Amino acid sequence: MQKLRDNIPGVIKGMIDVGMGIQIVLGILWMLGNMTVFHNYPDSYLYLKISESLVCDEYEGILYPLMVRLFRGAEDLVGIPYYVFLYGIQLGMAFAAAYCFLDTSWQQTTARKIWASLGLVTFPLAMQCHLAVLPESLLSSLILMEFAVTIKEMRKTENSGMENVWMMAGLWGMEALLLPEYAVFGAIPLLICFILKVRILLKQKHGFVQWIAVVLLMAGVIILANSVTQTPGAYEKTHNSFEWMAAKRTVWSRAEKNYGEWPKKAQAVVSEEQTRVINYYPDYLERYLGKVLEQEYGIDEAGELFGQIANVAWKYNRRSILHDVFWDTAGLVAPAPFLQLQLAGRGPTSGMGGNYDIMRQHTLKLTVAYVNYGCWWFCVLPILTLCRMVFFKKRRKRFYIPKSVWQYVLVGLATVGYYVMLCAGQMDYKKTIFISLLWIACAIRICIGVSEETEC
Repeated sequence: MQKLRDNIPGVIKGMIDVGMGIQIVLGILWMLGNMTVFHNYPDSYLYLKISESLVCDEYEGILYPLMVRLFRGAEDLVGIPYYVFLYGIQLGMAFAAAYCFLDTSWQQTTARKIWASLGLVTFPLAMQCHLAVLPESLLSSLILMEFAVTIKEMRKTENSGMENVWMMAGLWGMEALLLPEYAVFGAIPLLICFILKVRILLKQKHGFVQWIAVVLLMAGVIILANSVTQTPGAYEKTHNSFEWMAAKRTVWSRAEKNYGEWPKKAQAVVSEEQTRVINYYPDYLERYLGKVLEQEYGIDEAGELFGQIANVAWKYNRRSILHDVFWDTAGLVAPAPFLQLQLAGRGPTSGMGGNYDIMRQHTLKLTVAYVNYGCWWFCVLPILTLCRMVFFKKRRKRFYIPKSVWQYVLVGLATVGYYVMLCAGQMDYKKTIFISLLWIACAIRICIGVSEETEC
């Protein structure tokens, strides 16, 4: 019995090798079949439009449109479609980020790290981002790299050089110039690292001052770049405010039901028939409510109306709103099982089905097999992880939480909380795909084991 128990970890390792290997093969085949295809996501056309004028609104950053414009210019010179260049860069960055992250958090052989990196890159929902004219692939790569550099800096026992700090700040800056909300999300690892190292930095005052100077310099660059390149409302989107986010979260699917309790000013410009359309099509909330009220009453007064409408929805539909928030949160944190529920017609309304339809346009049978297997494998990994933990030979005498976990948790909570407020009826796992990659990396690390335990 003891011998059987001792062999179980080896069996789990073998299952991980085979299971991940199948995903890698399917992922490479899908990549080869779609590398020269432009996938027509609605936001891809928006980035093409922005690349022509390089004028953003408050929802987009300038860096990705700038890259699109650069490669569109190179397209005529080399005769290769610009999106093929983008796909290649995004795939290369994804692999480099995965390897960099595993290299700092997992003590294993180089071959193992390469294999595991391929496993992260070929996760179907991540591969979909890598082969799309969208910034989510680069964002997930940059945030993984920032996590990796933060781990390196946390391990330092004294303030010896500022290379890691400059790298963290640079990665934060690129994230914020891809999507403006990452001016906050990308600062979290820096802040956590600073708090954990503040005692060391205070012993050497010049190190403390250098940290503050680097962070303030990058913050200034981010603010300046976004303020110069952004024109709020440039693409007919509603002004980004807490009141509008609350309205988007609470009003969809309940607009017609609560219409009689809306403020009279809102009823004067939004008809009951329009609220009926909003109930069925969440993207019409922008067209029939957001922009209509702003054009009629201005941004400030419209914001007050959004808040009042959200309060009405919350007053009469609190339970159903919390139900929707729970499902959207779960879908952003672990999208693979919820995609399968959606495809089976049992999941909540979201943007998952639309993503899947676009993904399978050119390689239907392969996409179905690839996505189904990838989602199934994502669900199997935590089971194998629990088994590996139960039969782990070298148990620690005490349970501890590595310091680096806090940056994953806080960044994950911040991003999920933000996108849950924006995504009622349109939950999009591409926005938080780095969380799925963290789950997979954690499972691989535990199931395969490490050759040397480290605190971070």
